[in-house]
Amino acid sequence: MGLITFSAEAQRRPATLHLGDCLKVLESQRNAGIQYDAVITDPPYEIGLHRKIWDRTGISFSSELWCLLHAILKPGGYIAAFGASRLYHRLGVAAE
Repeated sequence: MGLITFSAEAQRRPATLHLGDCLKVLESQRNAGIQYDAVITDPPYEIGLHRKIWDRTGISFSSELWCLLHAILKPGGYIAAFGASRLYHRLGVAAE
């Protein structure tokens, strides 16, 4: 899963796509002290869609992912996360 970031000066600088393991990318951004006003994420729904392995990783319910997302979020920032309606409660618990 990749990561796309936008700067507050998006009109002057295009979005940046970070390819690689999202946990490693988020860890490197946290270590660099980078913080964002908001996080909008659409992690895998974890419902085994079309029997694809990427939709059965457990990353959506990983406390490690949500801790890293909170770490790169500025105080007062928002996280908007998409999830399958039948499993959204598990995503919410992991995020909490």
